[in-house]
Parts: sequence; C-alpha cells; structure tokens
Amino acid sequence: MTELMGLAFTIFVTSSFGIFFTVDAMRKIAQSSTNFRSGYTQVMAERLIQIFRTQTIGTVIFYVVPLLYMMLFMFIG
Repeated sequence: MTELMGLAFTIFVTSSFGIFFTVDAMRKIAQSSTNFRSGYTQVMAERLIQIFRTQTIGTVIFYVVPLLYMMLFMFIG
C-alpha cells in the first residue's frame, strides 16, 4: 500500500508542473493573440491554441484516464 501511495504522490507532483506550464502557455497565447495586428498572425495564434487543447485532451484520454483506471484497481485489490 505504501508503494501505491508513493506512486500516486510522484504522479501528482510531476504532472502538476506539466499542467501548470500548459495552462500558462495557453493563457499567454490567448492574451497575446488579441494584440496582433495582422489577421494571419491572429489565425496562426488561434490554431496554436487549438493544437494545445487537442494535445491536452489527448493526454487526458490516453495517459491520465488509463493511469487512474489502473490505480483504482490497485486500491481495490
């Protein structure tokens, strides 16, 4: 049981940095995209925000959900 708690703590600590930096980057790009004068630059910034969102959703679906599912059964078992 202590190994499982150590695993959960390690995952929590390491994933919190990634989540923070991803959200911070998305927020800064969204704020700066309104200051661009060129329409093409605004479009590129919006596409970059969409890519960040897609990558974040993909990470949640293919990494976080299976990991939580595995840990749930480890707690039960």
